[in-house]
Amino acid sequence: MKTNNQITKLKKGFVVVALGFVCMAQSAHAAVIADWQFNTDTASLTIDSSGNGHTLANSGATWSSIDGGSALFNGSAILNTVASLNLTGVTQLTIEWGMRTTQTATQILFEQSGNYNGTAGAFLGIINVSGATLESSQYGGSSIYNNITTTDANVTNGTLHQYRMTLDTSITNATRLNMYMDNVSVGSSTFIGATSMNATLINHFLFIGARNGGTLGFNGTIDELKFSSGIVPEPSSAVLLFGGLSVVFLWAVYLCGRKLAGKA
Repeated sequence: MKTNNQITKLKKGFVVVALGFVCMAQSAHAAVIADWQFNTDTASLTIDSSGNGHTLANSGATWSSIDGGSALFNGSAILNTVASLNLTGVTQLTIEWGMRTTQTATQILFEQSGNYNGTAGAFLGIINVSGATLESSQYGGSSIYNNITTTDANVTNGTLHQYRMTLDTSITNATRLNMYMDNVSVGSSTFIGATSMNATLINHFLFIGARNGGTLGFNGTIDELKFSSGIVPEPSSAVLLFGGLSVVFLWAVYLCGRKLAGKA
């Protein structure tokens, strides 16, 4: 006969399994390209936890224990990939990061290019001085841009917020680029200089916390920066229902097992 403690452990185990199903369902469409977690110490600022070897070089960024470990930027610090980050075969890209900042001046969060405005396919995330907005953008060449911007004042309120940018290069209209703040869709994707765009992603170094050369430096913390191939979705009602049904099913199996064990 199982004790109450054992039964409690089994219950917890079933919940963990069900939550695992939910996570697997969410991540089934995305493969991690690079994952810089910044979670333990200064050395962790350069480590790619994905196992894909996208090591960073560090010029001036420090480690902070805030939010369980973050990269701290002071306006002149920069992290960059030691080798080019090759995204040429990626048609769907998701970028996820956590961020704290109070600075409203123009500052680069991340940028893949040596000169965004001169490299077709390059993208960036930036705090824009115009209204302290958070903007994600891809350059299409010939003065064509695909931008998405949020003017939410909470972007620069100094508290931790979670962000996600998704880009689907197979889509040529404005829905190709989306952005989320704390799991809520924000901003409106627009085109500048054209009504559509088909720019692909590129093979180039990635710069974090400043533009190549150290300009437009970021002040604040970045709590993990993760690149995935594919679109990381919101946990839909169907996925959540699947997780709930998993709990019910596993609990029913457990109860049947107890009854059969009692009869044996």
